[in-house]
Amino acid sequence: MARNLMQAGAAFLQNKMETSAGVKIRYVRAGEIDLDEIPAVVGESEVTADNGAGTINIATSVDFTIRSEHFPVGFAPKKNDVIQWRRECGLLEYRVLPADFLPHYSSADGYGIAWRIRTKLITAS
Repeated sequence: MARNLMQAGAAFLQNKMETSAGVKIRYVRAGEIDLDEIPAVVGESEVTADNGAGTINIATSVDFTIRSEHFPVGFAPKKNDVIQWRRECGLLEYRVLPADFLPHYSSADGYGIAWRIRTKLITAS
């Protein structure tokens, strides 16, 4: 019962984030999938790495938290998929890529309700 309550709470929180702070994105995998107007919550992951020569490098990954039910059954994000986000400044395109030692995607909640997909900006127009 506790697991079902926690899972219901995670679904409720994802819904609240989407309705109060969500954006609409387009998810594209060339020749396979093209999903438009998917709700997503935008965030960041900051990764620090020591280059071994006394310099600490800091990189920021733009993360999109997207409900897994918006994708076809059996779908999982792949490296090099593209997320497009239209903003007032124009169209931003992000490539799905790992952020140093972090994987390119992971469960956002522990129940498979949403994925946290890590990306890097590739174009802005």
